Amino acid sequence: MKIISENIELKNIGTFTTEYIEGELKQRNIDFVRWAIIDINEKFFTLCVSHVII
Repeated sequence: MKIISENIELKNIGTFTTEYIEGELKQRNIDFVRWAIIDINEKFFTLCVSHVII
C-alpha cells in the first residue's frame, strides 16, 4: 500500500460543497486521505488529492 498525491480536475458547478467533491472522488474510486482546492477557473477547479493505491 502506498499514498500518492496528484492533481485532479473537477467540473466547476459554481457553488460546490464538500459532499460534491468527496462524492466525485468516490465515483472515480479514489480512496482519498486528504484533498485541497489549489486552483479555480470558469470551467474546472483543481484539487491536490492524496490517496491510497495498492
